[in-house]
Amino acid sequence: MPRPRKPTKLHAIQGTLRTTRHRDRQDEPEIIAPLGGPPEGWSIAAKLLWAEIANCIPPGVARKADRVMLEVLIRLVAKMREGPEAMTPALATQVRTACACFGMSPADRSRVSAPRLPEVNPFAQL
Repeated sequence: MPRPRKPTKLHAIQGTLRTTRHRDRQDEPEIIAPLGGPPEGWSIAAKLLWAEIANCIPPGVARKADRVMLEVLIRLVAKMREGPEAMTPALATQVRTACACFGMSPADRSRVSAPRLPEVNPFAQL
């Protein structure tokens, strides 16, 4: 199995971005729209689970384009929480993989990159 592709921004940060080698990445889309709230038709329990999981994702990692993947993760977690008999090895693997996409474990956080949020100076208004 090949090694996962390193994000272009990580190449740029590390100084390993080469225009000759990475020229196919020049038109890589940049998603800036925020994740947003849960889908409208969801139950209150599902919306609460959305808020719980969205708050566990490191800031700046999940964007609007990631909503479908987050919905998959939420449905998997809801199924997992139905009871101990619902937790199968296959479900556990699916949950782990979906969590990895959002950097939700110590090892996975080292693999995702997010823009740093600007620091707010409380004395700037004075």
